[in-house]
Amino acid sequence: MASTTEPGSPPPPPVTEFIDAERRRGLLRRVSEEGGFVYAAAAAFAASAGGDGGLAEAETAREMAWEQLHSGPWDSVCPAWRDAYAMSCLHVAACHSLSGDDAAALRALDMGLLMGGPLLRPDLSSAVNRILSRSAKTAARADSHALIGNGNQVNPYFGFCGKDGIFC
Repeated sequence: MASTTEPGSPPPPPVTEFIDAERRRGLLRRVSEEGGFVYAAAAAFAASAGGDGGLAEAETAREMAWEQLHSGPWDSVCPAWRDAYAMSCLHVAACHSLSGDDAAALRALDMGLLMGGPLLRPDLSSAVNRILSRSAKTAARADSHALIGNGNQVNPYFGFCGKDGIFC
């Protein structure tokens, strides 16, 4: 889901929620049924840590899921592990986003989209859109302050113009 903020409004907040509790419990139950008891415990612990304090735990859970994805031929990997990897990528991205490291958050989300299962693909895409929207608004605001502060003007039709208006 793309952000729908009005022009001039503050950028969207960082990605803090990564999956609702009910879907997380269901996915952890499926992974546990596939023998992923340690992963389920690590992911639950990471989720309870909250904020960027859970980054190390979230990365540990993601690494466990990554190992399962690479434990044999791609078509023999249980789909629950692909979804578990996506969930861990969402959690890692949330931790990075909270600390202001949007580039690391986007890398985690990208890997989740590439390697994760279909269950959380909409959540991954939504998180990417929110981070890109927030980053674009922040960059545009910083650029406009820098350009306008140097005596430049903003042309509503063409963007930024130099002092002499040549580059409209």
